Amino acid sequence: MKLILLTLAVFAVACIYATPLDKPEVKACMKKCPSDYKPLCAKEASAKQPTTFGNSCVLENYKCESGKVLEVIKQDECDGNAPVRL
Repeated sequence: MKLILLTLAVFAVACIYATPLDKPEVKACMKKCPSDYKPLCAKEASAKQPTTFGNSCVLENYKCESGKVLEVIKQDECDGNAPVRL
């Protein structure tokens, strides 16, 4: 019985002093994007393959988050099996 109470006490103290999980930093330039699908095909100059972005807002958020400069290739899905960010 004492062992159970001791275990519960240690667990309670651990829960009280546990550090909460850090939430990822949200940059000021990030915004909530609409869910409309108006695909853009864009590519970073040094990238081998372009990426399809769900809309211009998703592209802008990616550029904000990554700090990368991307060029829009066309206002449609990329050809082939390019990755997609929604």
